[in-house]
Amino acid sequence: MAYCLDCDIPLMGFRRGAQMLGVISGGEVIQDIPTWFENQGVAYDYTHRNQKATPESYRDYAPHTVQVAKGSWLSDIVGTDTLTGCPSWHHQAIKNVDNTRLTVTGYTETNGIPMIEAIERTDKTFAMGLQFHPEAAVVKNLDGAANKGDYMDYETALSVFRYIVEKSWLTLPSWSKDAAAKIAIMDYIAAITDETSESYIPVADRVAVFDLDGTLMCETYPRCFEYMVFVDYVLNNPDYTPTDEVLAVAQEIVDTKWQEKPSGISTRQAAAAPLAYAGMTPAELGDYVKGFMDSPAEGFTGMTRGEAFYLPMVELVDYLRDNDFTVYIVTATERNIVRAIVKDTLDIAPAYVIGTEYGYTATGQGDTADGDYTFKSTDKVAFDGNYYGENAKMSKVDAIVREIGQQPVLAFGNSSGDVAMCAYVVTNNPYPALSYIVLADDEAREWGDYESAQAKIAGYSAQGIGTISMRDDFATIYGDGVEKDASAAVQ
Repeated sequence: MAYCLDCDIPLMGFRRGAQMLGVISGGEVIQDIPTWFENQGVAYDYTHRNQKATPESYRDYAPHTVQVAKGSWLSDIVGTDTLTGCPSWHHQAIKNVDNTRLTVTGYTETNGIPMIEAIERTDKTFAMGLQFHPEAAVVKNLDGAANKGDYMDYETALSVFRYIVEKSWLTLPSWSKDAAAKIAIMDYIAAITDETSESYIPVADRVAVFDLDGTLMCETYPRCFEYMVFVDYVLNNPDYTPTDEVLAVAQEIVDTKWQEKPSGISTRQAAAAPLAYAGMTPAELGDYVKGFMDSPAEGFTGMTRGEAFYLPMVELVDYLRDNDFTVYIVTATERNIVRAIVKDTLDIAPAYVIGTEYGYTATGQGDTADGDYTFKSTDKVAFDGNYYGENAKMSKVDAIVREIGQQPVLAFGNSSGDVAMCAYVVTNNPYPALSYIVLADDEAREWGDYESAQAKIAGYSAQGIGTISMRDDFATIYGDGVEKDASAAVQ
């Protein structure tokens, strides 16, 4: 339970589970209710657990009434402020929640003393404890027990468990509860994983492709990660002396970083970067990337560049893998850089990263052609300064066909460079398929442009591509403690 609270995993505890939530959150527990009442000098009527007539007697659940706090999760579930027939069977209880983050949301009046019956941690996505047993009422009703009328009705009791199952934030908690894209994706997953459904997709064919920058992680701090690590390497690395050509591209990125993206800069940067990294091994570049990930995310407070992943999209990747999807990254960023970026956050194996390709050589190869050279035990693989075109637009489709070898059924991108990939996935697919573009339309929490994003929706829709609004569909983007630094551009 401590792990669930630390990781903000939604939870509900019953009886001892409620007491555990209370203790872990700093509350106190009454070790034995009858003894505690006796010590208070108050008679106890065994409201919470029936007293046995003899040691051999059967002891059933004790039904009692719980007063429910308005506006609480429990109130939302049961739809009343007086819950009757709550099955109870316990001799311990939460004593108090003073100086904790717990809120008492249900209690039972016992001989003039209020006893805690429900608690909630509203600082979490969902954490609730109930001292009583709604599952016992479900069983009583299903079994047609003679005394089922003493307990809450079937629908009320079952509503507690329906709430857990049906609340979509339990699956994708960082998404807005009513996000249309989230609901559509979850409905899609329910259909394609149901073996009795006409929409069923075998596990081997459940393939999803994601772009990286602007789809899974920030690309506005103030440019995408690949640009900024290139600038840092060229301008701030004392061990590297750039050529005039490389230096000019890095300086252009710096000079225009808070302005509209210069025309052709993608091509110029893609050509200059491998020249800068020539002679480095992929591992050495990966180490430099990892170090740069620890730097502050420019344009934001409370976040490093390596932490700048969109939490809703990270959850989506995990959700798909939980449903037996194979997930690929298909990006215009050089693939070794991406491998280093996603390793710890997304845990995607290097073989499942497809990106722009730099050329390689053996360190002892010199000018010898690849076809004439044999790798030696003293060699290392290093970048040779070449690159083979940016992996964008139709190149992404080409890469999917060549490297994956089958048509994905889900695709997620964010820009014109991803439209070809998204359109390919939903065109003539033998299986049900979905594609989405993440819209950079949040101007309050991100450096988005709402009007520009809105103007593109119709074009995406015409190609069968849906949209995900960062503004409306993401309950949070980066999590608590991260804010847009509106003064960054001015500074």
